[in-house]
Amino acid sequence: GTLQYVNEMRTISVIFVQVIGVDVSTDTGAEKAQQLMDAIQRGCYPHEGFVNKFLVDDKGLLFLCIFGQPPLVHTDDATRAVLATFDMLSGVMALGLEARFGVATGRCFCGVVG
Repeated sequence: GTLQYVNEMRTISVIFVQVIGVDVSTDTGAEKAQQLMDAIQRGCYPHEGFVNKFLVDDKGLLFLCIFGQPPLVHTDDATRAVLATFDMLSGVMALGLEARFGVATGRCFCGVVG
């Protein structure tokens, strides 16, 4: 039944956010990371996207936000992603952090893997 519409090629928009200068191994860094997550979510959710991944590595913090996944699919998901990026940028700047943003739109396999 439902796997027929779950596994498909879809057009989605993805925002990549890399933030440097936050050391999550300290108490203040962990608090700053929590404030950053809040800022990213506040920028993403009003445009009906969602935070798909949050990674911490030697290059900093990485957020991956997706637009165009069911049930929140719109014909203007690419525009929503760009608008969300500007909202996220405002939130990151308010925290006094440095970030890099990338937005990509294209076809992607979406579904059950494994």
